[in-house]
Amino acid sequence: MNRQAKRVIGLLGGIGSGKSLVALILRDLGAAIVDADAIAGDCLADPGIRRSLEKEFGPRIAGRDGTIDRKALADLVFADESLRRKLHRIVHPEILRRMRADLDRTLAEPGPGLAGSLPGLVAPLQER
Repeated sequence: MNRQAKRVIGLLGGIGSGKSLVALILRDLGAAIVDADAIAGDCLADPGIRRSLEKEFGPRIAGRDGTIDRKALADLVFADESLRRKLHRIVHPEILRRMRADLDRTLAEPGPGLAGSLPGLVAPLQER
């Protein structure tokens, strides 16, 4: 059997650079998409991560509905580099674990290649 290897494409770029548009085009062409931003949002809903974030950053990041207030968290961590690094240490291991699982699952399935949208993870990974 002569199977062609799947290609993995990482989509990088600043805000408004067109990553989402390219991902939609690739999805329309049949590619699977692993979206780090969507996975990050799912991770913020994880009860264990939510408790860790509330312990680290206090009740000011808790929304009225019990979820993480993403705007309050962003306002806090983007104003202080040390807090941003703490956020990354809490959330990014789980984001990476879920991305790896999605990647492995998708590569094991029949079909065309895979594209990953990774905007929020590249810089923190370079900090390691």
